[in-house]
Amino acid sequence: MPLLTTNTFLPEKADLPAPSKGKTACIGSGPASLACAAALRLKGYDVAIFEALPKAGGSLTYCIPEHKLTQRIVDEQIERLENAGIKIVLNSPFCTGFNAKKLEKMGFQAVFLGLGLWEDKKINIGGADLDGVFNASSFLALTKFNALTLSAQDTVVIAGSDRSAACCAAVSVLKGAGNVFLIVKDRPEECTADPADIAFAQSLGISVLYGFEAKKIIGKDGRAAKFRARMPDGSGEIELSATKVVCSFGRGFSKPNAGCSLMLSKNKLIETRDYATLKVGYFSGGSAVRGEKTTISQSVDDGKKAAEQIDFYLKNK
Repeated sequence: MPLLTTNTFLPEKADLPAPSKGKTACIGSGPASLACAAALRLKGYDVAIFEALPKAGGSLTYCIPEHKLTQRIVDEQIERLENAGIKIVLNSPFCTGFNAKKLEKMGFQAVFLGLGLWEDKKINIGGADLDGVFNASSFLALTKFNALTLSAQDTVVIAGSDRSAACCAAVSVLKGAGNVFLIVKDRPEECTADPADIAFAQSLGISVLYGFEAKKIIGKDGRAAKFRARMPDGSGEIELSATKVVCSFGRGFSKPNAGCSLMLSKNKLIETRDYATLKVGYFSGGSAVRGEKTTISQSVDDGKKAAEQIDFYLKNK
């Protein structure tokens, strides 16, 4: 099943009412925000999306590689939203300079926070500061937009057991790396990556080594040169040559310093009730509420349901 279909966010021939019901804002432009914005526009609201990065799409643009979702499809969907009158403002991070008070002054009556998970967990092993060492989200974004190139002389070692690790492995081969190793701490049945992604990586000739934990990245002249991993019980150790190392240890939610009194759950995610946050008039959904295992379809569903709650809130305000 494709990650996005033609009508994921906005039907191709949508009957759009005049945007006369009031002003609403979506912070972030990932799948939850795009779905929320489209649903609000269909209900007759004036909608603006504010995105911190220079290109819209959130995780669809920066975290999902081309072999899983072509950027053309993402761009077409976003263009359709813009043609429907949804304003998308780029390079606008939600922070002290552009915050809740600013949104209120701009006349926005309700806000959806589609902030996603953008804080990579710290690479807590020796050699993490060497050139040629990347976290997964940076590696995926840099290779997708050709800011980082790979060649047959490159040996890429990826450490991690999540979806991003498997994607980084496949991308390394598809972008031209000569040798690629995926080092997974867990046993195969414990791995959180999609089995289909692991199978695809293996079909590309990638070596997947299970049961090894990253221990150290060894450098030469300031650059990554070797990667060392060990079995948790100390019974085995491997050392691989590496020109580039990618650590995919997961991502967490980074609470914005933007005047939002958000309550965080025990998992350090946004706590909501019927998509409403602690701050009145602010709603949320997607991975910032659900966590790392959130799928695109879950985020889209959250965005649409949050729009229903925003509509109810504004009608009864």
